[in-house]
Amino acid sequence: MVDLGVEFLGVEFKSPILLSSAPPTLDADHIKRAVEAGFGGGVTKTISYRQFHDPKPRFQGVKIRNRLFGMQNIEHISTYVFDWWIKEFKILRDLKKTHGTPIVASIMAGTDLDEWAKLAKAVEEQGADIIELNVSCPHMSDSAMGAFIGQDCPLTGEVSKAAAEAVSVPVMTKLTPNVTDIASIAKEAVKGGAKGVAAINTVLVLSGIDINTGNPLPDVWGKGGFGGYSGPAVRPIGLRMVGEIARQGISVSGIGGIESWENVLEYMMIGAGTVQLATAAMWYGFDIVKGWNENILNFMKEHGYDSLADLKGITIPKITELEKLDYIKEVYSDVDTERCIDCRRCVTACRDGATNAMKNPKLNDVDYEKCVGCGLCKMVCPQDCISMIIKKD
Repeated sequence: MVDLGVEFLGVEFKSPILLSSAPPTLDADHIKRAVEAGFGGGVTKTISYRQFHDPKPRFQGVKIRNRLFGMQNIEHISTYVFDWWIKEFKILRDLKKTHGTPIVASIMAGTDLDEWAKLAKAVEEQGADIIELNVSCPHMSDSAMGAFIGQDCPLTGEVSKAAAEAVSVPVMTKLTPNVTDIASIAKEAVKGGAKGVAAINTVLVLSGIDINTGNPLPDVWGKGGFGGYSGPAVRPIGLRMVGEIARQGISVSGIGGIESWENVLEYMMIGAGTVQLATAAMWYGFDIVKGWNENILNFMKEHGYDSLADLKGITIPKITELEKLDYIKEVYSDVDTERCIDCRRCVTACRDGATNAMKNPKLNDVDYEKCVGCGLCKMVCPQDCISMIIKKD
């Protein structure tokens, strides 16, 4: 029977779709409601021995034509220290008994390796099945925490080693995208003892500026700062980095811009064993996952996949160096004239951004001598009525 079950780092999940460590996992009740909606689990909001507080407001949406496609946050890790989380772990243990949901605990310490070991052992004793090491939050660098560690390859390995040696459950290290070579850092984490990694955490950005005041956004009473960017806009970055890691044979939980069931499959096809999301749950609620699970199952049946393991990583062999791509075949634009609404976006794009080959799309009038097959017209078409056809001799 086809189902959504996956094995990741030796732990069984009923669905590969998890909530990532973020506001939607701020307590056990949130995780419980997400699991009841259909999520395979949730990674706790990052737990520490240190107390942190958040500025207000701390979220800033980025929109185009009034549609959200990205979000900056300047939120820290859990505002509750480890002792507060003890009662939450009891609820999570009960959830594991009733729903079979593994407990994934996110933790953070500074450069004190003993603190990492102590905290890892503490959450293991509370029932954690997997421990995620947050060495990637971009807001903690001033405290020698978060990305301060994750941007240092040897230090990432040392932290991974300290935590992994202190526990018997698998450890995965959550990586920052704000580096030039994420695969090398992933390899160092695994060398240190991590069984896998999670990638990516948020991308460091400034989401915008209020041009009337000159204040950065989000505006915290006239001040602001660089913060973590998430949402659909970062998905191409996440896919690339997950692919780079998976090509090294490293187990990876894929994160970044997932907002549909198709995105879940994209991440798994590029090598992710599970996926994590937060922004989509924050924007649309936990119930989004219900349709996703159903659509993924239908897709698997239609395409003959018995399990998600059958499609995991199928894209990796198709990723190659650009110089190895086919430079011989010539293609040109072909318009489905029945679907064309004559908006002429393709004409403008081709005129000013390509070779002025598109003349009259409603008549499929293309200058084939000028057309270089770049695909710009297809990309801007709102009706998706343009195809790229191989030129015949």
